[in-house]
Amino acid sequence: MISGPGNWLIEVYDENTGDYTALNSNVIGTENLAVFVTLEGYGIYDNTDVPGDTLFYQMSFYDPLWNQISIKWNPWISSNTPLTSLNVIIYSSNSVKLET
Repeated sequence: MISGPGNWLIEVYDENTGDYTALNSNVIGTENLAVFVTLEGYGIYDNTDVPGDTLFYQMSFYDPLWNQISIKWNPWISSNTPLTSLNVIIYSSNSVKLET
């Protein structure tokens, strides 16, 4: 694990399978950052092509000194989507639901 200002460790866990992936980077700065939660797919033509509502939860965000920080979410849905019933529900700084 890397640590210190300007270094990032980004991990994503699948709590159902225990699988995870990680990305280490030291090329990202520490100011004017944005966090995105995205459900991506390929071959999506209508509402029947998505898995249903998806809850992103237990997300943790830390500053360079490992102090946990809160995120202010701004819901955004692309106007270029073929889906008709998309909605974003923000429960907290670590819990966001994408309704499909």
